[in-house]
Amino acid sequence: MSQPPPYAPSHSFVSNSATLANFPGQALDIEFNGIKTTTDAIEANLKLIQRDDGALANQSVSADQLTDDLRLLVGDLTITSQVNASRDAAVASAAAAASSQTAAAGSATSASTSATNAAASATAAQGFVAGLAGSSVSSVAIATGSKSFTAQTGKQWAAGQFVTLSSNANSANYMHGSITSYNSGTGALVVNVLDIGGSGTFADWNIAISGSQGPIGQTGPSGAVGVSGTPSAGQIPSWTSATTLKGTTINGLVKSNGASDPTAAAAGTDYVAPGTATAFTKQQSFTLATITDQATLSWDVSGAQKAKVTLGGNRTMGAVTNAVEGTTYSLWVIQDGTGSRTISWTTTGAGSFDFGAGGAPTLTTTLNKADLLTFEAIAIGGTLKLRFSGIMRGFS
Repeated sequence: MSQPPPYAPSHSFVSNSATLANFPGQALDIEFNGIKTTTDAIEANLKLIQRDDGALANQSVSADQLTDDLRLLVGDLTITSQVNASRDAAVASAAAAASSQTAAAGSATSASTSATNAAASATAAQGFVAGLAGSSVSSVAIATGSKSFTAQTGKQWAAGQFVTLSSNANSANYMHGSITSYNSGTGALVVNVLDIGGSGTFADWNIAISGSQGPIGQTGPSGAVGVSGTPSAGQIPSWTSATTLKGTTINGLVKSNGASDPTAAAAGTDYVAPGTATAFTKQQSFTLATITDQATLSWDVSGAQKAKVTLGGNRTMGAVTNAVEGTTYSLWVIQDGTGSRTISWTTTGAGSFDFGAGGAPTLTTTLNKADLLTFEAIAIGGTLKLRFSGIMRGFS
């Protein structure tokens, strides 16, 4: 049996501490250096009693130790047995030392495997972190609401996560919101933008996972009111009650043609005002409203001063609503393709109809013919009614 090879650590674990968080590299190096010290001592002592061929080393037994050996030469069997036992013990010690060295080498291999696995875990973690960030060259304008981008595939993005998208050229131009959807196979990304910074359209977006928007802080104090300036020609400033404009005080409504200073608007000329006569230079009219045909006709005159109804059967006209005293109202009553339709008029209560001593007029009954009735809203005896003022019959 040759001498066992010396044990020498093959790896410095302290070098892994720079890339693996919380990795005990220095402690492992100290531990394996201690193992080397022990096995070196064992190997040195073993060489004192064992030759490379496995036999006892020459001169390993000195002269003063051969007292019993001399007795062995003269045939002392007891001494022979003792010598054989000592030799066997020395051989067993050498074998044990070799086994210890083999075990130490196995421990070093296991530690190296653990370091490799730790490095692989760190690499995987770095890959996951990289999957949370990306970019897009989609041309998108900064604004709130739903925005669509085409980004890289295979990212660790999911609906509900918050992201910040900022221009690579200037991070002050950004959008922040939550992911509506992400297709990891195509890279299609849709974001509901809730907060923005800057303005413009960009195609150099950096995309990163971020937190949700925090609560809005308290409103700061208002700044001092600035000094009013003099507007240029054609500009209209904001008035409170009266503001001096180039030495002229304007109260009420103003007018401007966009090319000269604003001036006071005149009632009856520039706008219609109560108590001021107005001459219209264009036709003025009311929209002709249509009353829905049903068993009891409903006429809200607030938006239907002029109205029409086509009778599809014998009907009852209910009291009108929102009538204004002094207003004239017109109603076209049209027979349908059958004809002979009649109306029963409500004549009691506010908004009802008053036909005077002559009573309600008889309507034209010919199919597809029409009559025009007019009414004046007048309050008599405290009750506002539509007073019948005339009828024109037989229009077709």
